[in-house]
Amino acid sequence: MARRQAGRPAFLIVLALSSLAGLLPATGCNSAGGSKDDRAGTVRLAMPADPATLSFSRAHDFWSLVFTELIGDALVGLDASLEPVPRIATQWTWSEDHRQLTFELRRDALWHDGKPVTSADVVHTWKVLTDPTHGNSAWSAAMSAASRVSAPDRWTVVVDYDEPFAPALGSWCVPLIPAHRPLDDPQLVGCGPWRFESWDRGARLVLEANTEHYAAPRLRRLVFEIIPDRTTRYQALKTGELDMTGLTPEQVRTFRRNEDLQRRLAITQYRILYFFFVAWKDDGPGSLFHDPRVRRAMTMAIDREELTRLFDDLCETGATAFHPDGWAFDQTVEPWPYDPQRARTLLAEAGWHDSDGDGVLDRDGKAFRFGLMYALGSAETERIAAFVQQQLAAVGAEMTLDANEWAVFLDRARDKRDYDALMMGWRLDVDPDVYDLFHSNQRTTGRANYAQVADAQIDALIEEGRRTLDRQARRAIYSRLQQRLHQIEPVTVLFYPSSPLAYDRRLEGLETSPLGPLRFIPGAAAWHWAADGGRP
Repeated sequence: MARRQAGRPAFLIVLALSSLAGLLPATGCNSAGGSKDDRAGTVRLAMPADPATLSFSRAHDFWSLVFTELIGDALVGLDASLEPVPRIATQWTWSEDHRQLTFELRRDALWHDGKPVTSADVVHTWKVLTDPTHGNSAWSAAMSAASRVSAPDRWTVVVDYDEPFAPALGSWCVPLIPAHRPLDDPQLVGCGPWRFESWDRGARLVLEANTEHYAAPRLRRLVFEIIPDRTTRYQALKTGELDMTGLTPEQVRTFRRNEDLQRRLAITQYRILYFFFVAWKDDGPGSLFHDPRVRRAMTMAIDREELTRLFDDLCETGATAFHPDGWAFDQTVEPWPYDPQRARTLLAEAGWHDSDGDGVLDRDGKAFRFGLMYALGSAETERIAAFVQQQLAAVGAEMTLDANEWAVFLDRARDKRDYDALMMGWRLDVDPDVYDLFHSNQRTTGRANYAQVADAQIDALIEEGRRTLDRQARRAIYSRLQQRLHQIEPVTVLFYPSSPLAYDRRLEGLETSPLGPLRFIPGAAAWHWAADGGRP
């Protein structure tokens, strides 16, 4: 019997908030020629920019991962409920000591060049992604948790771990890399349900259905048009050139006032595995945010409910980095309330008073002044930053806005640790492991512990959660972890966003998930046009 554990590798995918609609695949369709019959089997989607790469061994950004997961295939997939489902592996079993994971492979999986997918490809994938001279994929960290991967025969893979590793199964959602092809193969030979057809940079990227796949798509083609502007996408939606598109809050309001549009299109809304937050950097005793009372005061000074209303309630406030749609989420840990008076009291208890009457708190001759670093990218980001600045000023904290281009932001955030506090978005893993965000080992440069958390209790709980495979026992561990994070408040979770998606009512088989409409099983492979007319 296969012992299943939901999971996902530790993606270090950090995104600046460009817009609520931009947090998910902003899907749309522009006319690109072709006959009516040809287009009947096509769905055209939009993306804001070209993916950074289509290399299976180097994919790291969101859109690169989308395409490698469509062109490629993995041992394990995730369904719309984020539960693991068999893909190239027909089953998996754990050893009694939970240090060995064995996969049995299906025998009808083929690479796009006709070669069979075998255990040798799995071993090759692991070797490439754990090679420090090459493996810089988003999957590399989770792959490195395995101490050995072997192939006792063509259809069996054995993965050894030095100690039980609960996110292990999810790490094998990685798209496999063919052992018989060169790395960074220009032909992009995968083994997934979609084949690479063409890429006109700055214009469009086209995938065609792999009719030889064991779970072949019902469509003939996916065309991804590169349309950076949200207004352009919405205009195309209104004129009937779009099949679907993500909407901004303002566009949702406009859509709901247009009865003709509503007859042709439907809207669905889903919450994505993402949260937007402020990290309060703790530089040790004496630093501005070392005292947990100060960090809690910062949270209680921000009216996050009002912030969600600014975005038409397309957001939900949260207590910790554990997502409400995750199985480990503890709903008894409630967000700190908006209470500016209590915030002032906490700051006073921590020694901060306005001794000179200038409206800014001070302690030992040092004013409560700091900068909030964030990445430029959208009016929404600026709006949020200004809102937080205004809210904190009301309790005597003077915050300056420190906006940076994305590359500069990453350099200062990850490589130099050059900030007082930072505001950013984080795309969560399916597995609830928060090692990257909060374990003290991740305080070094290049890591994701932006709040510089160094708490022995948090470390111990994270490590215990990683070693525990039983879900009920693990849920109890993560409940204690959430309570501890809530107590010390290293980050303020501003909100978890939801994303509205408008689509042609004639498009059937469309589902959404916290991973969006594309990154789960069956995803786009189930899409098809209704038999009574289909696509115009």
